[in-house]
Amino acid sequence: MTSPLDNYVIQPKRPRRFIFWITFAVIVTGLLQWYWFNHDSGEKSRLLDQNKLMTEQIASLKTQLMQQTEASQNMQQVQAMHQATVQQLQNRLEQLQKKVIELDKELLFYQNITQGNSTSELQIRDLQIRPDPENTAQLRYRLAITQGKNLSEPITGEVIIKLQETEGEGDKAKVTDLNVTEHPLNLRHVQVIEGVFNMSELKTPQQISVSLRQKDKTLVSRTFDWQTDPPIDQ
Repeated sequence: MTSPLDNYVIQPKRPRRFIFWITFAVIVTGLLQWYWFNHDSGEKSRLLDQNKLMTEQIASLKTQLMQQTEASQNMQQVQAMHQATVQQLQNRLEQLQKKVIELDKELLFYQNITQGNSTSELQIRDLQIRPDPENTAQLRYRLAITQGKNLSEPITGEVIIKLQETEGEGDKAKVTDLNVTEHPLNLRHVQVIEGVFNMSELKTPQQISVSLRQKDKTLVSRTFDWQTDPPIDQ
């Protein structure tokens, strides 16, 4: 028969096994902490390195962008200055070309005066009328007077210019002076007289009468039909 006391057996204590398991647990716990610590530190270091690298790249890109922007602005300024210089040169060239054309016309005018007729008589040689490019209400005129004699003293007096309108025909024709302008006459060989007609205050004339007068004597006179020449470019 089994005695009830057989279930209660006293076994001796084993402290070494207990110490082993405690030591094992401490070692495992330490290894786990070391692993997680080193793993976390490595990831943090990697992220810090990436952040530093990206920060440096951003700074470099900002510097390049600023340099490109400055270079672009400088290029735009250079292009603007170049365009302005080209425009100034083009404007100057056009002005000089117009001036050459004007001088050519002036030269032709004086050649016609000096070479057209070698007579020694006192003459009202030419009258030109052109629109004023700066004022559409005005007309500019230029009158040329010549004489071929070898005079010791110039011919002096007055030059009378009349804008005239004729009404009626034949014996009933009536000439009305619309405007009378006087200039001093001081002629030795060639005298050119220039002036302006203010047409805003006048009707359109039909003729222009030019007379050279000395004291109370008319030396010579000439009548021109009213016509205007093309304007001289300025």
